[in-house]
Amino acid sequence: MRRLIFFGVAIFLSAIAVYSFMVLRGSYVELVIDYKNVSKVSIYELGDQQHGDGKKDKPETDSGIVLKTSGEATRLKKGLSYIVYYNGAPGYENNELVIPNLNSDKRLVIYPYLSRDELSRRLVSETPAIHQALKQKFPNIGLYTISPGQLYWMGEWYGTTLIYQGPFSPNRDTLRVVLEKKDGVWLVRTDPAYISLSRFSYPEVPFKILDGVNRLVVPEVTKPKPGGAVIRS
Repeated sequence: MRRLIFFGVAIFLSAIAVYSFMVLRGSYVELVIDYKNVSKVSIYELGDQQHGDGKKDKPETDSGIVLKTSGEATRLKKGLSYIVYYNGAPGYENNELVIPNLNSDKRLVIYPYLSRDELSRRLVSETPAIHQALKQKFPNIGLYTISPGQLYWMGEWYGTTLIYQGPFSPNRDTLRVVLEKKDGVWLVRTDPAYISLSRFSYPEVPFKILDGVNRLVVPEVTKPKPGGAVIRS
């Protein structure tokens, strides 16, 4: 009889253990992050104190989960939101991304873009070729001053403003233009250059590039008056 009771208790306890394990397992999900050109990746639970864009300041204490290797799996509480911070390797940007309501296993890939300092450094050597491509595409570009502009992403995209310096006042618009470096050659991707670049007019150019170039600031001393100029090839 005692043996039977012992056997029954053992089965009961085993059932509880299995049930508890299944409940606990169902309360967590697995996050895998693959990364390259990154020196550090850390994961934090996204609390109530966050920005309107869903992001919050990085905690002052290093209480997050720090990944040791690319492809490492991390178990996180199911149903919560998380923020992932990553530090780029030398020459690459630092950034963050938000994972809202993590309810199932997920795999992320982090390949950061070049840092702003690195892009600025590379722009110095790329500028002569960029100017040459603009001169070949737009014969009347001599009427404009080419602003320094900037490189984007991995340095394969470039955007700038063209400030009119000619004698015809109706043409005193500041135009914007985007170039792409493909197979080692800079190509103009927004022809005609225009005062504002639309995704509908230039669907082959990533929207984030167009948006960035549209936000480029023109030096106050050279801002032209409103008009309707277009520079065409």
